[in-house]
Amino acid sequence: MSDHSVPKSDHRDGPTNPRRVHLRGASATGLAALVRAEAELISERQRLGREIHDVLAHTLGAVSIQLTALDSRVAAGDPPEDVSERIGAIHRLVGDGLLEARNAVRALRDEGLPLVRRLRRLCDFHGARFIVTGQALSLRREATHALYRVAQEALTNAAKHAPGGAVSVSLNFGPDGARIRIDNERSDVHGSSPLASAGGGYGLAGLRERVQLAGGRFHAGPSNAGWRVSADVGIQCGSHGRGG
Repeated sequence: MSDHSVPKSDHRDGPTNPRRVHLRGASATGLAALVRAEAELISERQRLGREIHDVLAHTLGAVSIQLTALDSRVAAGDPPEDVSERIGAIHRLVGDGLLEARNAVRALRDEGLPLVRRLRRLCDFHGARFIVTGQALSLRREATHALYRVAQEALTNAAKHAPGGAVSVSLNFGPDGARIRIDNERSDVHGSSPLASAGGGYGLAGLRERVQLAGGRFHAGPSNAGWRVSADVGIQCGSHGRGG
């Protein structure tokens, strides 16, 4: 009699085969790692795009301000050597913008930036007083960028709306983070400044958003002497909350 019995099933090929379960688990783990890598890549590209946008916005805005001032001085009959000096300042500004763009790309891959040195150079360009107190900390790159952009915008606004007024930038390092404060006094120049209509800048709303994304707080408003902009960020993200 022929053997027509059904072949015995091998439990190793069943749905609970440990090897298949392991392979499915490994596949899921690999897929999750791929998704995380894609998300990190997208996040880095977004940060890079934001940094390049901010650098271009500030550089082009500052160039616009300088060109407006140059046009006013030429119309006022300034001597050629003064006009030439202003043109040189515009050339340096464009060069600084290109350097900032390269630094922005490099900074996204660095753990920290020389914030004090960058701020000192920025203040020198704008003729602002720069004060540093406390022991310098190694801040997160988002926090470093936020503080630097706040200083850029505040100094640009001071040149536009209070030309000739004294400006100071204070950077204070504490045990848990850093605070930057920009004070500009009221200008003795009466009437509307030609720089006030010049373009450029991120705007206070954009600065507030950037500082909040870095886990910090931002404030801008009138002071006894004129106008004050301040921001503080913590060492750890969100340590200062998102208040304003």
